[in-house]
Amino acid sequence: MTFPIFVDDSTNARAVYNIDPATGQPVGSGGNSMTVQGAGASAAPTTGNPVLVAGSDGTNTRTLATSASGVLQVVGNSSAGLQVAGGAAHDAVDTGNPVKIGGFASSTAPAAVSADGDRVNAAYSLKGFAYTTDKGGESMATGQVAVTTSATLVVAARTGRQKVTLSSTTAVVFYVGNIGVTSATGLYVAAAAGASITLDTAAAVYAVGASAVTISYIEFY
Repeated sequence: MTFPIFVDDSTNARAVYNIDPATGQPVGSGGNSMTVQGAGASAAPTTGNPVLVAGSDGTNTRTLATSASGVLQVVGNSSAGLQVAGGAAHDAVDTGNPVKIGGFASSTAPAAVSADGDRVNAAYSLKGFAYTTDKGGESMATGQVAVTTSATLVVAARTGRQKVTLSSTTAVVFYVGNIGVTSATGLYVAAAAGASITLDTAAAVYAVGASAVTISYIEFY
């Protein structure tokens, strides 16, 4: 059985197409298109029984809601918000067409936002490379420590430290490491006044000298 769609030519009802209920497609349309137009104009009060676009929640048909300006409203779960997930889990074999991420292009690094916790746009070069910068710390501290032939604390652990540089003031070999550092286990620094080493660490740094030596440091955090 098919169901005809009728239109009114102002005098008589005219059958335009028969609709196959199994497929929902026009029968005998010959490849022609069919225009369905509602009775109310955009932003006009809804009257009669307009044709609505609907979706399904898996069980029931649901109409789609719009705002007063006609924008489609998409509302997520009240506890988890709108969730978008890819088709492949982490560490799974990559398949399908991945969802790409993007940002704005700029020939220079973007200016800082006004405060911590603000939302920021992703920034990329004109060729699409993400901006990465070796940012220096906003604060620094300096000092000098007399290091003996036993493990001596040069700089204490500091949360947020980006790097620390150690330099000898005299031509004495020294070794760098953790609290248990020795001349046999530490990182060797040559015997030269001004010989230095830079470490990217927030941990405490110790040193031991081949003989007594004063080590100066500068840390950025």
